[in-house]
Order: sequence, then C-alpha cells, then structure tokens
Amino acid sequence: MLLPAVCDFSFLCYLSFWCEVLEEVNITQKYLQTVGLTLEKCIVKVQGLIEFLADQRSEIVEKAICYATTTCEEMDISMERRGRVKLWKPIPGEKAKDAGLTLTEEMKRATFECLYRFHHELEIRSKAIEKIFSMFAVIQPNSLVVATEKDIRNYTPKRLTNSLMKTFLGKLNIFGGI
Repeated sequence: MLLPAVCDFSFLCYLSFWCEVLEEVNITQKYLQTVGLTLEKCIVKVQGLIEFLADQRSEIVEKAICYATTTCEEMDISMERRGRVKLWKPIPGEKAKDAGLTLTEEMKRATFECLYRFHHELEIRSKAIEKIFSMFAVIQPNSLVVATEKDIRNYTPKRLTNSLMKTFLGKLNIFGGI
C-alpha cells in the first residue's frame, strides 16, 4: 500500500537527483572535517563543489529524469500527473490555449530550480568564508612566512591602532619574522 503512494515519477526523479548532489556534498563535508585543515583549503574545496554543480547541472538533471523514466517503465508506474489539475481562466482577448508543460518538462524545471537555489546558497556561504579568511589573513601561516611589513599592514583591519600594530610587528621581529 505504501509503495504505490510513494513511488511515482516525481519521487523517483528527486530521489536520483538528490542522491547525485548529496554524494558530492558528503565528500566535501567529510573533507572539511579534516583535522588541521586551513581556511584557504576549505575555500578551495567549497569552490570546487560550486564549480561541480555549475558544470554538471544539466547532466545531473538528465540522469535523474532518465533514471525516473526507466524505473517507472520497469515497475509499471504511471507517469501521469496525480492530484488536481490547475485550470486557469482565460484572459480576455486570449486566443491560444496554453499547452502547459509535460510532467518530464515540469520535473526538469523544478530540479533546475532546486539546483539553482542550492548553488546560490553555497555561493553565499563561500563568500562568507572568504570574508572571514580576508579578516584573518594576517595570521595565516602562508602570510606570515612570505609577507612584508607593507603586506601585513594591508591585511590588518583598519581598527588596529598604530601602537597595537607596532607591538604586533615587534613580536614578529622577535621570532625572526620580518
């Protein structure tokens, strides 16, 4: 009784779609939990996930639709819409009847929309990580090893006073920094 209620074209399509997307997200998430990972490497990995989603979006959606179609055919699941049909009142002067989208086209549109929203959310998170990285760039190991005094001044937020900056640079000189 549960199988016919759950297994329809849209369910199978979303199942395949999210399986593909979340597999990549899981790989990224596991990498980001690595002990001792620098913020710079985190940014690179998140950017890689964003690029993957941008480059592979058509393939992901096509695979999901193909999987749902073949599974529906194998299991004799109807690919018809369930539920109520939306009827629109014609606008005065409108002559052509809107053909609407097929179920496959509707699923394509919906999965592309999901992917777009997910991609947009990842970009927001990535920019937040980059902002944090730029705020703390002065204490990143790579910055401390190869940076000049001018670079460190550029990395340092404007809120630091000159005396605090001199103290900080003095401490670096003690350790053989600049």
